[in-house]
Amino acid sequence: MLLSPHDIAGDRADLQLLLNSFSEVQVQRPVPAKLGRAFRFWKATEAKVSTSGDVANAAAGKAVIHGIKSHPVLQSLTMLVESMALIISRPLFEQLRQHGEQTYPHECCGVLVGEFDELGDKTVKTVVRCGNTRTDSPHNRYHISPAELVRVQRESRLAGYDIIGFYHSHPDHPAKWSSTDLAEAHWTGCSYVITSVEKGRAVTTNSFLLLDDDQSKRFADESLELVLNIDERAAENAGN
Repeated sequence: MLLSPHDIAGDRADLQLLLNSFSEVQVQRPVPAKLGRAFRFWKATEAKVSTSGDVANAAAGKAVIHGIKSHPVLQSLTMLVESMALIISRPLFEQLRQHGEQTYPHECCGVLVGEFDELGDKTVKTVVRCGNTRTDSPHNRYHISPAELVRVQRESRLAGYDIIGFYHSHPDHPAKWSSTDLAEAHWTGCSYVITSVEKGRAVTTNSFLLLDDDQSKRFADESLELVLNIDERAAENAGN
């Protein structure tokens, strides 16, 4: 069944009422659940209009949705979505940094287990330490055995979570991804967290998002958001 301009206008009116109930200062992480769901629904409608195939009158449909794009809350939300974040509690953050200190001068490595939210942000629930199986150059390379990765994936799914990223350390080297890091990264959409460890002390930690656009794999800088308590934050978000 094709969408009509009248249908789209109704969707726009509903979204307009919802957007008007929020202020720009409320558009921050964690995004209120009902606003996140509305945004995803609207983006899906917008995509249908842009492709024209599911809309009876594409030109009229585009005219209907054009006006709402300038809504300040929607613009702020769009900007927030385009800068996805990895959310982690401070205790878990310190765990992965301490792992790098303990394995110095070799690289540590591990898996980030958690969940993806409605807008693409990732929340870390557990940090799983893994062994670095590289024996040729463990001071500047890391590798997680397939068997261990399968075990972590199975256990995370049983707990209701997913693998959302990986972490490793760079002994006496900046917390920036290398060409080897990119070549050996394969989990598109996941976070790759790197901690620089200088003379045995964790210094800087950065996160990078693995993207794959038109068969071209690349890393993008990702915001790393530290919170005191993940569960309290999630409960607060669910209530919004």
